Amino acid sequence: TEDARLSAVEAAWGPEDYARAEEDLAALRARQEREDSPEALASLPVLTLADLGEAKPRAPYHAETTANSDTLLVHEVPAGGIGYFAVHFPLPDLTVEELPYLAILARLLGRLATETHTALELDTASLLHLGGYSFQALIRSSDTDASFVEPRFVATASALVPESAFAAEFLTELVCTTSFADLPRIRTILIQWKQGLEDAFVNSANLAARARVAASWRASAACADRLSGGEFYRFLCNLLDNW
Repeated sequence: TEDARLSAVEAAWGPEDYARAEEDLAALRARQEREDSPEALASLPVLTLADLGEAKPRAPYHAETTANSDTLLVHEVPAGGIGYFAVHFPLPDLTVEELPYLAILARLLGRLATETHTALELDTASLLHLGGYSFQALIRSSDTDASFVEPRFVATASALVPESAFAAEFLTELVCTTSFADLPRIRTILIQWKQGLEDAFVNSANLAARARVAASWRASAACADRLSGGEFYRFLCNLLDNW
């Protein structure tokens, strides 16, 4: 093992080996901490605004009204025959306390049976007809007003254009007819989610800490913390402890 190899190397070293290692370390630290000369700094490449090309023009889009009087915003972007769909549900009346449940809803849709299909059947159908789909709980914020927040539930899917009708029907089935009766299955999903959050906190502790700091001064960050951060983790632990 690596520990055994290192132990063998350490056992073979004498005083002169340790002294040489300390000298090499000191030389490396001195080189890293030494200020660069003006000549060295001048040799670094520098970009100016003149090096940037013209911004690409915004892709054209237009609005259409569906048979249900809903507004459909169509972006005319070349996509190689693939349609990308996003349905936004603004939730301005959702309370802060309800935000974690919105995150859980987004997590469960597609992993549970509906009124007409099992979870396995849904998974098979999505693989056959869709490029992918997802549900997200998001927070709409403002660059100029730190207090503005608007929770949104977003359903997305991608599919070949001939499969567009299936994509719409598929998302509608999941949003409108998912059954939440399988409590053991839901609990298993939440336990796995909790474990995933714990791994993320360990592997990216700096990001978790930054998010917690932002949550203390920006409303959108505080809401995001209740959707996927430390505050949501505490909510999830309490939910599972009192299942």
